[in-house]
Amino acid sequence: MTALKTIRPIPEFPLQGILPKEETEAAAFLKKYPTYDGRNTIIAILDTGVDPGAAGLQFTSDGKPKIIDIVDCSGSGDIPTTTIVKATENEDGTPVITGLTGRKLHLSKEWKNPTGEYRIGIKRAYDLFPEELAERIKQVGITGPLKAYVD
Repeated sequence: MTALKTIRPIPEFPLQGILPKEETEAAAFLKKYPTYDGRNTIIAILDTGVDPGAAGLQFTSDGKPKIIDIVDCSGSGDIPTTTIVKATENEDGTPVITGLTGRKLHLSKEWKNPTGEYRIGIKRAYDLFPEELAERIKQVGITGPLKAYVD
């Protein structure tokens, strides 16, 4: 058997094409307003899918770091789901399970669960926060206005 030969080198992944600047007219906007690129703007993102190592998240147009703080709030695996319940049906035949708080969760009739059993759990959102974030919230007060810590 002969080895496969590459006809041409595989180009690098086109990172510039991820955000279509021409199609969204962002390029024309930045040409008209070159300093309207987010300078002096702080944005908080609460998401489990942000890659802080992504090239586009490293530096602003004026050379400052884009990411000033990272707090992992995913809480993956933090809720014990040892309680098992079976669904009941409401008056129109929709399957329903009752959570540990007593709230009802209406399930899709399309879902097929061969055992009919569902694992449920409960956890205060505050308990999922990393210690550093919990301390920040304690300083501000959960009911008070949440002021960005940018001063």
